[in-house]
Amino acid sequence: MCCISTYDFLKALLDISALLVSIATLVLAWKIYQNFDVKKQYVNKQLDTVTNLSTEITNTKVYVSFYRGIPEEFQNHGHTHVLEAYKLDFFSLKSINKNVDKFEKVYVRASRMNQIFSFLDYMSNPVLPSTIAKKLNDLHKYIEYSICTPKEELPNNYILLSPVSRSENEKLFFTYEYKSREELRECVTAVHTAIIEWLKKYGAEDINL
Repeated sequence: MCCISTYDFLKALLDISALLVSIATLVLAWKIYQNFDVKKQYVNKQLDTVTNLSTEITNTKVYVSFYRGIPEEFQNHGHTHVLEAYKLDFFSLKSINKNVDKFEKVYVRASRMNQIFSFLDYMSNPVLPSTIAKKLNDLHKYIEYSICTPKEELPNNYILLSPVSRSENEKLFFTYEYKSREELRECVTAVHTAIIEWLKKYGAEDINL
């Protein structure tokens, strides 16, 4: 009967231990690879979402109207305002600087902000990076948080936002939480900055936005 020496036993034990360590290392490496692959896929989905959002934002147009009070001696037929209107893209709103002292308050002609900025629907997308979603949320204000203002109670000078497909029969205007031109500019700038910073974080450098 053949006896196994202590040396051979210890050597066999070490070989088995080395094999187990190798197997454990391989399993760990596979799990890390799987997790990395899942993370990569998720980031790719986020990238697609942010890219689609950016495209929709750049395609968004809004009417920006400046209502200016007419001196009483020049008023005719009950008209109290002259209208200057411009169709601008969303990011152009951060550059509004027309007669800053006179046009401070911002009103919105819509029943909800999504009618002005349709891309706000991305705000509830679970894949959208939270830093961008937060800035969209700051821009988005539901009508229940606003004040319904009859036309005759509007100030002499104000800025009015309305959708390109606006209804000329709209009788009421709605003022949102950002009631000043500066607050609107800050919201628009914050959305732009959040998108740029996120894209750069994941390697995008030459961004036409």
